[in-house]
Amino acid sequence: MNTLRLFAALLGLSLAACQTEDPPICHFVEAVSAVPTGCYNPATGLTLTASGYGAATGFEWVVYEQADTTTSGNFIARNLRIRTSGGASFTLPDTLLRRVPAVGVLVRAACEDGSYREPVRPFTFVKRQPAGGCVVWAQKNQ
Repeated sequence: MNTLRLFAALLGLSLAACQTEDPPICHFVEAVSAVPTGCYNPATGLTLTASGYGAATGFEWVVYEQADTTTSGNFIARNLRIRTSGGASFTLPDTLLRRVPAVGVLVRAACEDGSYREPVRPFTFVKRQPAGGCVVWAQKNQ
């Protein structure tokens, strides 16, 4: 009887050891949000935060200035203003934001194996200022 219990215990341990969880998958950035969501403060800039990227280990932030808010995106070399690597959040300085009505942002997710996951779409943030109100930066089409 003791042999049967020992066998059952060993079988249970070996089955438990075989059940492993799949490692988290590194994938493209699904969303970028801007903080503050209310009035923009030039002293603190505009912080963008990536989300929905799985097991990414870092990010490449690429920022393009946009001449107007109606274009779907002028993501061309002459409009490139910032290219940097870092974490899931990045702060755009007021020195860029004060002179443009919109910015386009591409965020590439860096994976553990050294590869990058390209964004499915760019994220565009536009400057809005209601009559008599404060400046607000909001994602286009929101």
